Amino acid sequence: MARMQLALLGAGIIFLLPVTAYAVDCFVDSVSGDDAKSGLSEAEAVKSLAKIPASCTTAKFKRGSVFNIPSGSKNYAVNLTGGKIKVLTNYGDASQPLPQFIKPHEVSSGAVFSSFSQITIDGLYISGSRSDAQMSTLADGICVMIGGGTQAQPSEVKNCEITLCDIGMMTSGNYVQVHDSYVHDLSISVDAPPGVDPNAVGGAEGIFVNSSHVRVHHNRFVNCSTAAQWVSNTNGGGIRCDGGATEVTVGYASEVTDVEIDHNFSYNSCGFFEVSSMFNTGSGDYVKGKFTNSVFHDNVMVDSGWISLLQVNNTKLTNVRWENNTIVHHDMGTATAADGVTQINLNDFGSSGIQAIAFNSTSSGVTGGGEISPGDIYWTNNLWYFDPKVKPYNQIDVTHRGSDALLANITVTGDIVVTTDPGFKDITSRSDPSAYDLVQSSIAIDKGVSDTSVTQYVTTDFLDRPRPAGAAYDLGAFEYGSTGGPVGSGGQSGSAGTSGTGGATGAGGATTTAPATSKGGAGGNAPATPTGGTSNAPATPASGGGANGSGGRTGSGGTPGHGGGTSNGNGGSATATTASNGTGGSPAATTTSSPNSSGGVSGTGGDTTVTTAAAKGGCSCELGQRPGASPMRIALIAVAGLVLRRRRRD
Repeated sequence: MARMQLALLGAGIIFLLPVTAYAVDCFVDSVSGDDAKSGLSEAEAVKSLAKIPASCTTAKFKRGSVFNIPSGSKNYAVNLTGGKIKVLTNYGDASQPLPQFIKPHEVSSGAVFSSFSQITIDGLYISGSRSDAQMSTLADGICVMIGGGTQAQPSEVKNCEITLCDIGMMTSGNYVQVHDSYVHDLSISVDAPPGVDPNAVGGAEGIFVNSSHVRVHHNRFVNCSTAAQWVSNTNGGGIRCDGGATEVTVGYASEVTDVEIDHNFSYNSCGFFEVSSMFNTGSGDYVKGKFTNSVFHDNVMVDSGWISLLQVNNTKLTNVRWENNTIVHHDMGTATAADGVTQINLNDFGSSGIQAIAFNSTSSGVTGGGEISPGDIYWTNNLWYFDPKVKPYNQIDVTHRGSDALLANITVTGDIVVTTDPGFKDITSRSDPSAYDLVQSSIAIDKGVSDTSVTQYVTTDFLDRPRPAGAAYDLGAFEYGSTGGPVGSGGQSGSAGTSGTGGATGAGGATTTAPATSKGGAGGNAPATPTGGTSNAPATPASGGGANGSGGRTGSGGTPGHGGGTSNGNGGSATATTASNGTGGSPAATTTSSPNSSGGVSGTGGDTTVTTAAAKGGCSCELGQRPGASPMRIALIAVAGLVLRRRRRD
């Protein structure tokens, strides 16, 4: 930014000369840096975070660096409060792992980065944040607190890998964009025995959106789910899950508006989305929060519970839309409980038969009073597949209105629910979203409708190909026959550093460097089946073999591919970390994953998978007395500038 300075020249002539506040790049290299140097060039890189120059506005960390951050609520990797730093990014050989910022994954480890003003975080690996299981210290479990920006210069988190946190990210201000990142293997934050208010417990959430004008797009949310005792029940299910990919939390008597969540992939998360409002901060009657004018489109959700859990008892929704999403529920099979005898139906455990929940019981201290009126919520062109063993409890589509009086008021146009393959490339896939692209015989082709919202938002499919491509929109997140350049393979669990096939630019686009995803972290809690027994559940990706790519972004307009590029996964082969045992369960056996690809092109050596038997990390939800009962989440009010929060259900 420039300001004007007076300059007195000669015979009283005054000129106004611009004075520019210059950007200052600084460089940190944990391997070869030297703290005796200036830090103002690559050759002068410092070694430790404490030696970042005070003049720095852009901090660049060399790929391959590892920064171990001590536990503690105020021990941030970089102080972003009151300082000049506005950009955190990486430099160096793109085949090397992302620079890693790691806190011990232990009680009260604290946040890694925390900002309450405009910030850009680009291409970092961030791990380890945990709270002490108290709502008052919830912020300690958030890996990244994202400050607000402006419409012209929003805050951004992009091209990052975030893992082993209670909460991956949380927004603390308006105008934020989160994209092309991989969030996975999260943990419970606050738990309690059954009967607690659902919004006073929770965790394992990919991103909490607490503000307006936010876009979350082209991310992967994997294993955003963990076991929680507060959602335990006694009707045959035992322990259930908490967590989810995305959540909006509205301040008491406030409004969150203009949230766009699109082109994301969720796998094995407790749910895809939830919305709730905070507790009453005064003494009068409760005033609902409002969630308005927001859209969810072109997302792929596989084995991730409900599409939306709506706390209508404390939140009023208006003009909220779900458009052209693909939702897949496989048969999850059964697992043997810790007693060695009891069989648990994982389809119930994982909320597989639930499309949506209108929660109208008690949360945030409010009971009942929920409403959904015509025009509040729209479902348009969504494609739902349920395995025949997982038929939805309360089917809603263009021909079924369901039995829930609130959900029956959703305006549904174009949606279909099927229990046979609608024409996916590979319906058996669990971790590759591109497997749900359509084949020529698909019943979803040209079956969609168009309205002003669809034409405004649904302009490219999940693979960034232009849509519509035929006589009409296709149902779901993919557009058959559309061409927009080669699409990345997603880079699943590759090792060897070079980009996968997703790096090619779309037709006409300018090539930029597609950042390699990081090293995969320190194992992580591999998703597990509940209660400590042996599981027949399908294998899920291990977290230690390199990050999954972000879906191979390439296509219309030439956006560069972001998939592939996974760096070495802890030495080239991954052994999954077995999750904790279920309550009272015996130790679960560790299953060694298949080897990572080792020839440099990500994804060619087979996905890293693991089947473990344990409760920690299992995906489920509390069904309670009815399929509509569900988990909620977090609320932490602004204290010394902290804007947080929480939610859930009975």
